[in-house]
This record gives sequence, C-alpha cells and structure tokens, in this order.
Amino acid sequence: MCLLALTVIFSFSKAICISNNVEFFIFKTFPSMDGKIAMQPAIFYLNHSSPVQCLRRCTTTHGCVSVFLSAGSVCQGHLQVFETTTPFLFSKPGVVYYVSKDHAEMSCETIGYAWNSALYICYKLYTEPKIATKAKDQCTNDHPESRLLLVDSDAIFDFHLTIMETMTVYIQGTRSNGSTFVDDDGQTMTYFRWDDGEPYVDGNYLRTDDVTLLQETSEGTYPYHYICRHYGISPVVI
Repeated sequence: MCLLALTVIFSFSKAICISNNVEFFIFKTFPSMDGKIAMQPAIFYLNHSSPVQCLRRCTTTHGCVSVFLSAGSVCQGHLQVFETTTPFLFSKPGVVYYVSKDHAEMSCETIGYAWNSALYICYKLYTEPKIATKAKDQCTNDHPESRLLLVDSDAIFDFHLTIMETMTVYIQGTRSNGSTFVDDDGQTMTYFRWDDGEPYVDGNYLRTDDVTLLQETSEGTYPYHYICRHYGISPVVI
C-alpha cells in the first residue's frame, strides 16, 4: 500500500496512493473562517489527523464537502459549506476550514464571478466604468469577502493583463504616506510594475494603463473599468 502524498506544486493537487489507486483532490481554504468552527453535528471525527489525512477522509466519505481541522489535529467533516454568516459558528483559535474545489467554484459562480482554474481564483471584470471609491463599493456589494484585485505577484500581474483587454482598470491599493501604498487590510504593498515617472505624487489610487500595461497612480475621480476578486476563497497549501 502506498501512503506517500505527492504534492503537485503548481496545481495545488494532492495525489495519494491507496491500494495502487491514485485519487486526486483539490480543496480551498476560506481565510475568513479561520479560527471558527460550526456546532452542527459532523458526519465524521478523526483524531490525530494531518491535513492530508483529513482531506483524504473527506474525499472518501459520501457527501463530505468541507472540513474543520483544529490545532489539536481533530478533523471534523460536514455535508455543507459554511460561511461567516452561518448561524451557530463559534470561535476556536487554530482552526482551519477547507472546502472541496467543486463547491468553492460553485460559490464563485453563485455571485456571478468567473473561475480561473489555473490560479484557482474567483473574479469579475466590470466593463461599466466607475470612479475608484464606487468600484471598491461594487466589489464589497457583490460579496463581503470581495475586493478590488490585489496585484501582488508576477502570476497575478500577468493574469490581470490577459483579462483587462484594451481597458485601463482600477486595482487594489491606496496611498498611505508619501510613496507608500497599502492594501485593503492595511498591509504595506511591496509589489509594483510602475510606469516611467511613477508613482506620481498626486494619485491616491492605483490603476493599470491600457497602453503601457504598467501601473500608475490615479486621483480616483475618473471612471475606469475594474476587476473584483472574491478573497474568501484561496488555494490550500499543505
């Protein structure tokens, strides 16, 4: 029996060999649910469980779509997907919540967003221009965990260039002080692809220009297209 877990780094797939059969499964974490646990009855409990063992148990249990894994290595499987608005959630430090990829994708589609299967992100390109503050409002109106897209890596930068087409778009980031920009969580941003002469001193928001395909500051008063991302769903790395 092969008990070796193989991690496919770029796809976040987990391959586990059981009796010579390979099962591939993909789960997502919901960061907004970290430190919370549901009091509804579970369909299974598994003690002294590693993340891989916990997720494997869910894939082999009929109807299981999500699990809570506590810091004490207790795995708790459920038949439903929980969100921060679900009744009877209680705080429990150290708990991580996982949802099966299929249901994460369904959660994305129910709010009218698109699913990128390569990066496992849930997003929407809005082609009705808005000023920066209205664009931010639209994202959070879509879902409490939705924000303007945060461009914080080469992969996300390349991704947003492929979907913005020939449109200048607002992206996440506001000026905090001088040349310092922060994301919506107040964290200092370090990744930029500035155009020549940027960051310009007068702009407090960020946009990607449709001609140079580089980032610029913006006063936020001119309406542009924008990209929202549902940040309640993120890839699991274990």
